[in-house]
Amino acid sequence: MKESHYVEKKLYSISEKQIEIGDFFISTTLLTNEFVMEMVNALKIENGKGGAYIIFNEFNPSLPIQWNQDMQCYRIKKGYKDHPVCGITWQGALLIAFLVGGRLPFELEWEACATSGDLKKKYPWGDEEPSAQLANYGEHIGSTTPVKRYPPNEWGLYDMAGSAEEWCMDWYYPDHFYTAHQSIPGVHRYGEKTVKGGSWNKGAKRLQCTSRRGKWYRIGTVGIGARILWDSQPMEVIPWLRTATTATHI
Repeated sequence: MKESHYVEKKLYSISEKQIEIGDFFISTTLLTNEFVMEMVNALKIENGKGGAYIIFNEFNPSLPIQWNQDMQCYRIKKGYKDHPVCGITWQGALLIAFLVGGRLPFELEWEACATSGDLKKKYPWGDEEPSAQLANYGEHIGSTTPVKRYPPNEWGLYDMAGSAEEWCMDWYYPDHFYTAHQSIPGVHRYGEKTVKGGSWNKGAKRLQCTSRRGKWYRIGTVGIGARILWDSQPMEVIPWLRTATTATHI
């Protein structure tokens, strides 16, 4: 399995409440195109049909994973296998996470990881304003970049800001944070899940650890990816994936 970081339990003061989170493992990198393609090919999932899709948007020609009709499998555009997977839906990301024994992080868990346990930090690297040396954002490059291209935060987590935004478990409430960890009345935006982290095509403000927005859970866009969290020790090897299709290129 991918490299992971162990997060110990810790109390956080949120809205005058003490909320405990932690005691989990989180992937040090975002899901990659290679990893997702291998899983979908191995399971022979019928992802797209009649213009609709389940796991990732295979109908957007700008996205790296595409169906190859001749070979009857998914393939990756050359040079993109170690880029974070984009075009993945919330439900698709959750399915991939479940298949390897994990889930997606809740917003508060994600933010704790982005800030290396210090919610006062403005960005994953501290309070220094973003630059081209710290993150991929603002369409300076024009696409995602390989995972681990930029320096990790103090916990060794890569791309917690920039390259690809990240789906969270929570429904999106525009006026309330951390709803999964608090009993907050109100109505979430119908069908929208919380997205964090900023991406290659978003501005610097989206890189802030507290920045958040909602996106329809069934859509796959060019800028949203995912990261896996495990509530117990992640598997080092996925037995059924040993014979999965080797990553190939278009």
